[in-house]
Amino acid sequence: AFITFHEAFLLEVENALIAIDGRIESLPYFDATIEEPSIFNSKYVGSSPGTGVNNTVVDGSFADWPIESDFDINDYAEFIRNPANNGFFGSPLGFLRSNTSMLDTPSLTRYGTPWVSRAQEFFNCAMLEGS
Repeated sequence: AFITFHEAFLLEVENALIAIDGRIESLPYFDATIEEPSIFNSKYVGSSPGTGVNNTVVDGSFADWPIESDFDINDYAEFIRNPANNGFFGSPLGFLRSNTSMLDTPSLTRYGTPWVSRAQEFFNCAMLEGS
Protein backbone atom coordinates (compact mmCIF):
# COMPACT_ATOMS: atom_id res chain seq x y z
CA ALA A 1 0.00 0.00 0.00
CA PHE A 2 2.92 2.37 0.70
CA ILE A 3 4.16 2.46 -2.89
CA THR A 4 0.67 2.45 -4.41
CA PHE A 5 -0.32 5.40 -2.22
CA HIS A 6 2.74 7.39 -3.25
CA GLU A 7 2.19 6.63 -6.94
CA ALA A 8 -1.44 7.76 -6.65
CA PHE A 9 -0.43 10.85 -4.67
CA LEU A 10 2.15 11.86 -7.29
CA LEU A 11 -0.45 11.37 -10.03
CA GLU A 12 -2.75 13.80 -8.16
CA VAL A 13 0.09 16.33 -7.79
CA GLU A 14 0.97 15.95 -11.47
CA ASN A 15 -2.66 16.47 -12.54
CA ALA A 16 -2.94 19.55 -10.32
CA LEU A 17 0.22 21.05 -11.81
CA ILE A 18 -0.96 20.35 -15.35
CA ALA A 19 -4.31 21.98 -14.57
CA ILE A 20 -2.43 25.12 -13.55
CA ASP A 21 0.09 25.11 -16.40
CA GLY A 22 -0.29 22.61 -19.25
CA ARG A 23 3.23 23.35 -20.47
CA ILE A 24 4.52 21.21 -17.59
CA GLU A 25 3.26 18.05 -19.37
CA SER A 26 4.40 15.65 -16.60
CA LEU A 27 6.55 15.12 -13.53
CA PRO A 28 9.93 13.48 -13.97
CA TYR A 29 9.91 9.93 -12.66
CA PHE A 30 11.89 6.75 -12.72
CA ASP A 31 10.51 3.48 -14.03
CA ALA A 32 10.22 1.38 -10.89
CA THR A 33 9.85 -1.77 -12.97
CA ILE A 34 13.47 -1.64 -14.16
CA GLU A 35 15.84 -3.48 -11.84
CA GLU A 36 19.12 -2.35 -13.42
CA PRO A 37 20.49 0.18 -13.48
CA SER A 38 19.18 1.09 -10.06
CA ILE A 39 18.74 4.68 -8.93
CA PHE A 40 19.88 3.56 -5.46
CA ASN A 41 23.58 4.28 -5.97
CA SER A 42 26.15 6.99 -5.30
CA LYS A 43 25.36 8.76 -8.59
CA TYR A 44 21.64 9.21 -7.92
CA VAL A 45 19.67 8.91 -4.65
CA GLY A 46 22.22 7.05 -2.52
CA SER A 47 22.73 3.47 -1.49
CA SER A 48 20.06 1.15 -0.17
CA PRO A 49 20.65 0.00 2.44
CA GLY A 50 22.55 3.06 3.60
CA THR A 51 26.30 2.52 3.81
CA GLY A 52 27.01 4.88 6.72
CA VAL A 53 26.89 4.28 10.47
CA ASN A 54 23.52 2.77 11.48
CA ASN A 55 22.53 2.52 7.78
CA THR A 56 22.57 6.27 7.20
CA VAL A 57 22.76 7.40 3.57
CA VAL A 58 26.18 8.95 2.99
CA ASP A 59 26.30 9.01 -0.81
CA GLY A 60 24.24 10.29 -3.72
CA SER A 61 21.82 13.21 -3.79
CA PHE A 62 20.46 12.40 -0.32
CA ALA A 63 23.85 12.08 1.41
CA ASP A 64 23.58 13.22 5.02
CA TRP A 65 20.04 14.51 4.35
CA PRO A 66 19.01 15.95 7.72
CA ILE A 67 15.89 14.77 9.49
CA GLU A 68 14.24 17.54 11.46
CA SER A 69 14.67 17.15 15.20
CA ASP A 70 12.59 18.83 17.90
CA PHE A 71 9.65 18.33 15.53
CA ASP A 72 6.35 19.81 16.68
CA ILE A 73 3.24 19.43 14.51
CA ASN A 74 1.92 22.72 15.91
CA ASP A 75 4.66 24.56 14.02
CA TYR A 76 2.68 23.65 10.89
CA ALA A 77 -0.78 24.47 12.27
CA GLU A 78 -1.46 27.18 9.71
CA PHE A 79 -1.04 24.61 6.91
CA ILE A 80 -3.14 21.82 8.46
CA ARG A 81 -6.90 21.94 8.93
CA ASN A 82 -6.90 20.24 12.32
CA PRO A 83 -3.34 19.62 13.57
CA ALA A 84 -4.46 18.26 16.94
CA ASN A 85 -6.44 15.45 15.30
CA ASN A 86 -4.40 14.59 12.23
CA GLY A 87 -2.79 11.56 13.91
CA PHE A 88 0.81 12.51 13.13
CA PHE A 89 3.00 13.97 15.83
CA GLY A 90 6.47 12.80 14.79
CA SER A 91 8.54 10.14 16.49
CA PRO A 92 8.72 9.65 20.27
CA LEU A 93 12.33 10.89 20.01
CA GLY A 94 11.27 14.20 18.43
CA PHE A 95 12.23 13.49 14.82
CA LEU A 96 10.12 14.09 11.74
CA ARG A 97 9.51 10.36 11.31
CA SER A 98 6.75 7.86 11.91
CA ASN A 99 5.17 8.03 15.34
CA THR A 100 6.41 4.46 15.93
CA SER A 101 10.01 5.07 14.81
CA MET A 102 12.70 4.80 17.45
CA LEU A 103 15.51 5.81 15.06
CA ASP A 104 17.77 8.43 16.58
CA THR A 105 19.98 9.04 13.54
CA PRO A 106 19.99 12.71 12.55
CA SER A 107 19.98 11.95 8.81
CA LEU A 108 18.18 9.80 6.24
CA THR A 109 18.40 6.09 7.00
CA ARG A 110 17.67 3.17 4.66
CA TYR A 111 17.40 -0.50 5.53
CA GLY A 112 16.84 -3.53 3.34
CA THR A 113 17.16 -3.65 -0.39
CA PRO A 114 15.95 -1.34 -3.15
CA TRP A 115 12.32 -1.83 -4.03
CA VAL A 116 11.42 -2.83 -7.57
CA SER A 117 7.85 -2.72 -8.83
CA ARG A 118 6.51 -5.58 -10.88
CA ALA A 119 4.50 -3.85 -13.61
CA GLN A 120 1.71 -6.42 -13.69
CA GLU A 121 1.37 -6.29 -9.89
CA PHE A 122 0.91 -2.52 -10.12
CA PHE A 123 -1.77 -2.87 -12.80
CA ASN A 124 -3.52 -5.60 -10.80
CA CYS A 125 -3.46 -3.47 -7.63
CA ALA A 126 -4.70 -0.40 -9.49
CA MET A 127 -7.29 -2.55 -11.32
CA LEU A 128 -5.98 -1.33 -14.68
CA GLU A 129 -5.38 -3.36 -17.80
CA GLY A 130 -1.73 -4.44 -18.01
CA SER A 131 0.34 -4.72 -21.12
